[in-house]
Amino acid sequence: MDHIKFKDIKGGHDRDDLEGCYFAEIPPGSGEFYLFAADNSPIETEPSPVTNNTPFTFTTYRKLSWALTMDYSDEKQHGHGKWSAQHGKSVGKARPSISDDDPESGTFQLQNGPGAGEDLSASASASA
Repeated sequence: MDHIKFKDIKGGHDRDDLEGCYFAEIPPGSGEFYLFAADNSPIETEPSPVTNNTPFTFTTYRKLSWALTMDYSDEKQHGHGKWSAQHGKSVGKARPSISDDDPESGTFQLQNGPGAGEDLSASASASA
């Protein structure tokens, strides 16, 4: 299964925590995406699964509260999005924005590429 990998991540230093993370569209062509850490473990998001242009959050990764929005095109096999992270605070369900009250935020690009060959649909449904 192909992984939709984070690349060209810009913004505050927390961007490094997104290195190696990726989305997987499960089932392929469904428009529903699950987020995975670099070690292939699922990251629980709210809502789950994630859909294009729908803000989502997660708080169980690297002890930060995260909010992301992503836009991915199957035709072009790439996408982009915005991220924000806060230490010890809930980011909420609002669309991430770059502002003075959210010092750790930025943008990212997404690129489709070959996956690790694991059955990610089983681990995604186990985390849902």
